[in-house]
Amino acid sequence: MTIFSRLTSASSKLSYAIACASIFNLSQLPAPASEPFSGATIGNQIKDSWASQSLSKDSKTKLAKATVEATIRAPKEYVWKALTDFGRYPHIFPKVKSCQVLKREGQLVYIESYLKPQLFVNEQCQHTINDLQNKPDSLRWKMVDGTFKAVEGEWQLKSVNAGKHCQVKYTLEVDPGPAIPRPVANLALKMTQKEIVSNFKQVVEKDVKAVNSAHGGPPMAVLEPEG
Repeated sequence: MTIFSRLTSASSKLSYAIACASIFNLSQLPAPASEPFSGATIGNQIKDSWASQSLSKDSKTKLAKATVEATIRAPKEYVWKALTDFGRYPHIFPKVKSCQVLKREGQLVYIESYLKPQLFVNEQCQHTINDLQNKPDSLRWKMVDGTFKAVEGEWQLKSVNAGKHCQVKYTLEVDPGPAIPRPVANLALKMTQKEIVSNFKQVVEKDVKAVNSAHGGPPMAVLEPEG
């Protein structure tokens, strides 16, 4: 397989993981039943995983990691609302066919998404756990099932330009397993992230412009933070 073919394959697979903006596969978790988030076991394991990673500098050495930053011309509160309006993910992320919240436990939100048919996507249905405890500054997420051995990420938001705009930092970490070499995974990861952030920026700015045009006022006067 040529380097170009490997990059194309890796990029397509990573697009599958990133499209929902919220993903992680824990190999030690039991296989999902008809209700993938039944009980509190999975939620507790997710929280324990996040806690252990925050204490260990070596907890993610096996993951390919990339970070992309962008400034969105919208208040941070509106950007946060867009990220946590899971039902609108098909509007925000083009590769998502549908997305729904299955349940909420405190600041954990469990969602189910279906992806549009695309190359290298074996499982169009995927389940994600999202952590909203640091709203509106940070959204962390992990995949419960999917193609990759491990995928997790974080959206960090910071107000800039006197609160009129929002600086977004999107970090994604993926363990694709032994099939994809680390250098190839890193490059494909960066390329896919840029596409996701660019699409998100365009959609949010377009929505903000439409809202403010309809109301005839500035963003801060029109948009209210999530309750």
